[in-house]
Amino acid sequence: MRNTIISTLKGIGIILVVFGHADINPGNNSWLWQRFYEFIYSFHMPLFLIASGFFFKKNNVIQITDFFKRKVGGIYVPFIKWSIIYLVLHNIFFLIGIINGEYGWSGMGTKMFTLSDIAFAIVNICLRMDSYDGFLLGAYWFMRVLFWGSILLCFTSFAINMIIKNVHYSICITAIIFFFLLLLNISLRITIPLVPGNGEREMFAVSFIGIGYIFGQTNVKEKLSNSYTIVVSLLVLFACLTTQPSQMGHLISIKDCVSLLLSGTSGFILVYNISVFLNKHNSCFQRTLVYIGNNTFYILTFHMLMLKPISYLKTIVYDMDWRKIGCVPVIDEYNNAFWILAYVVSSVCISLLLGRLCEQTRYLRNGYRPFFLK
Repeated sequence: MRNTIISTLKGIGIILVVFGHADINPGNNSWLWQRFYEFIYSFHMPLFLIASGFFFKKNNVIQITDFFKRKVGGIYVPFIKWSIIYLVLHNIFFLIGIINGEYGWSGMGTKMFTLSDIAFAIVNICLRMDSYDGFLLGAYWFMRVLFWGSILLCFTSFAINMIIKNVHYSICITAIIFFFLLLLNISLRITIPLVPGNGEREMFAVSFIGIGYIFGQTNVKEKLSNSYTIVVSLLVLFACLTTQPSQMGHLISIKDCVSLLLSGTSGFILVYNISVFLNKHNSCFQRTLVYIGNNTFYILTFHMLMLKPISYLKTIVYDMDWRKIGCVPVIDEYNNAFWILAYVVSSVCISLLLGRLCEQTRYLRNGYRPFFLK
């Protein structure tokens, strides 16, 4: 049975991810949107890592083979599947203008792929969980980080447990070790060959998943909703945002790492308490967030692509070059509150619909009648 509090939390988190990709970035919008941008990025990705650790069990360290199989089937295989699907569709997307050579990330467009390009990308996707489509699957770095963060936490805890014979402490020690390895890696500017981003986000993921494991313990979980804990978390988050705003994609200094550790943890506690409050009232809004939270994978997979219909509408309304639909993630011109909300609502809703269709297709293959055939 799913934990509806965590499902609600994940629903809030994935909506914040889409908000972040709706281009509420500094320089393009008002002071309020800029602060909202910094607020979102200070905790929204750590939120999911801590939520993952919330359900990390001691038995995972003991039964590491079963844990590894579950992570391969639950994260690695879907990552490979959808990365290759998008790779195969790349040239089609290019031909119809969804992505193009004129626009893209910061105006840098893409190109048609040759067979050798596709073959090279498939090898990278399978071996390094890299070379996925950055224009339409830009958020997929999180799946790699979650996969390796979970594996590193489990296997390292297993090794430490062989020495100290205490699974709980082994997990906590592993989380601390990898945070200091991250600080060491950043301070010494160590280059790790063939590892995307030098593995910095993966190291951080181990720590955040470890924090989630600690939060998931019964005696700690009960204290998360303490008014004192909430006030302290608010103060810590405010201090991080005013002194050293940081995000998981730009860890360039030790101060960034410490700030993100504090803001990510504080942000989780605050959203967790919002989720607890919402779950006390079985409202339509709460049930919608639970549904969204239970389908975050599909939103992660489709939301960048599903931002395109609103971009196309924007080109019509403002008589722009239609090729600007290829801007990634969105067309930032005229991007006021109306268009930002339009991007978010449209992207989330259509992604959920596509996810529903994917689920029904799977049921059909397995011999079930999908909802639209009943």
